[in-house]
Amino acid sequence: TQLNQHNFSFMPIAQLCQPLHELIQLRPLFGLRSPVHTLCRLLNPLAAHCTLQSVFHPAYADTHHGAAQQLGESNAAVFKGDAGEVEYRPQARVKLHILRNGESIQHTTNRLGEAPQPLTPNAKHLLDVWRGQSENTYAEQAITGTAAIALYTSAHAESMDAAMQAAQTMWRQREELLGS
Repeated sequence: TQLNQHNFSFMPIAQLCQPLHELIQLRPLFGLRSPVHTLCRLLNPLAAHCTLQSVFHPAYADTHHGAAQQLGESNAAVFKGDAGEVEYRPQARVKLHILRNGESIQHTTNRLGEAPQPLTPNAKHLLDVWRGQSENTYAEQAITGTAAIALYTSAHAESMDAAMQAAQTMWRQREELLGS
């Protein structure tokens, strides 16, 4: 399976739960997202040890954090990611709502720089950055910051500072760690 081979898996909502997929498909009729989108973000069908959730509207972070507690999640992070995606935003002070071993923690990250200039998506550039053939400070900060949130939330680091150092080390050693 994908999960066993790559430690990662994607399953379309249509395969996971067809009725939820049908409700999501009503978006063009409503002209906006429905609460079903929010519900889908809370799903943890494989009972992952640690979950990361992003919200577009910061006011929803407390609600998602509370829902994770109510659902019995032990390790979960909720934050306003980039465009609502689970991606750390280095150009912002990001407020993290974390459940770590069942304990509720709030942490605000430091702003690391300015927002990047809009770029046209370019798969070759992304691959070059991954291979170390090109540099993109913003991308590296977003990647290592997101990894640090996961490391801290999953209790693989004692502090966010330690998590950030570990994530930066992982980034520098990515070829060795992944055997590529």
